[in-house]
Amino acid sequence: MRRLLCGWVLCGLGLFSLTFVAPAWGQVAPGGLVPETMAARHGLTRAWFAQTEINAQFSRLRAISLHYGTLFAVSDQAHVQAFDAETGKSLWSLTVGNLKYPTTGVGANATTAAVCNGTTLYLFDRASGRALDERDLGGVPTAEPAVSDDSIYVPLSKGLIEIQKIQRDPNRAAAVAGSAGQTFKSPLVTYDSVVWGSDAGYVFSISNANNASRFQAETFGAVMGGLSYRPPYVFAGSLGGYVYAFHEANGKVLWRFTAGDPVREMPVVLGDAVYVVPETGGIFRVKAATGLEQWHTPFVKHFLSASKTRVYCTDAVDRFTILDAANGARIDTLPLTGYSLKLENQLNDRIYLADGKGLIQCFHEPELKEPLMYVPPKPVKAAVVVPAKTKPAKEAKAPADAADAKPDAMKANKPEAMKADKPAPAKGAPPVDPFK
Repeated sequence: MRRLLCGWVLCGLGLFSLTFVAPAWGQVAPGGLVPETMAARHGLTRAWFAQTEINAQFSRLRAISLHYGTLFAVSDQAHVQAFDAETGKSLWSLTVGNLKYPTTGVGANATTAAVCNGTTLYLFDRASGRALDERDLGGVPTAEPAVSDDSIYVPLSKGLIEIQKIQRDPNRAAAVAGSAGQTFKSPLVTYDSVVWGSDAGYVFSISNANNASRFQAETFGAVMGGLSYRPPYVFAGSLGGYVYAFHEANGKVLWRFTAGDPVREMPVVLGDAVYVVPETGGIFRVKAATGLEQWHTPFVKHFLSASKTRVYCTDAVDRFTILDAANGARIDTLPLTGYSLKLENQLNDRIYLADGKGLIQCFHEPELKEPLMYVPPKPVKAAVVVPAKTKPAKEAKAPADAADAKPDAMKANKPEAMKADKPAPAKGAPPVDPFK
């Protein structure tokens, strides 16, 4: 029920009546703290909230990122703070470089965190925030660094990826991988590759073992969002309105899905589901193995996270929206607006929202006391089969004139590379699922 507050204002020549409408009970001020009772009414629990140590009068929170159970927050004045992503406990807080220089988001592996301020790369111990190293870069960073087990990959202007070893080698200069166009998202580090997209309409891949090029694949339109991964495929969206599934070893396209409008956000792959949000709104759920549409729900603008039964998004007017994971039907809508930072979480089911003043909140379903993890499984490498020693077969005598060979003989002598590896599927049979 709304409360009406009336008043009188003397203005100019007359007396005017004003009626003020107070917020409805249960609504939250834009970007404000969500009451636990309100979250519970919508099937959620507010796991924690925390205020970063930024000075909200002069600074704004610029980026949040999640790596290995740590949530990192970065302000526009070079302040970096790390939180335990499950409890909200502040782990460490520091300022890097020059407050006037732009600061990227944080990239991290299990032990090392990396952030760029201006044209300098800073390395920290992920758990304690202890400074490890700082290094000059060969250009201006265009996105947060990506960190593998032993290397750091920094996207630079002019289409370069600078590659630094975590353990500095004074006798070895940083490596550089070139590409057409610039990348504005952190590269994707898989078990075997490092992959990134560019605004020139390409996806590039190098080996994370020796930096050798693996493939360069062209897309219809610029690739402006991040990439997702489920072995052995990498998923990329383009401004041409397509989402692609590329094999990470050779760039071969498994499928291409048409979203109908530019895809600027990262396609999120969770299990065998790929969630696609076109620029003009709406969300698709696509089967990762085949690229076939499973459902579509209109008026959705951003993907947040998902559990086994629910998908969490924000809608066209920035309201918090809950969908049924099975069919995309709307379950609920919460009047939560004003959160400028919303983590697109493809690592687990947790929902992370933050406002510009540095307030961070985490939500999840009450029964999911432990996070539902979506870590991609390691690729299964095929075993090397050594053939048993056998006596060489007698060589078949070729016809004197190939033109005299009978059709059956030609079929029998068909090269092995041209023979089918396995029988063709029966008509109407479902496509083979490469994820099983």
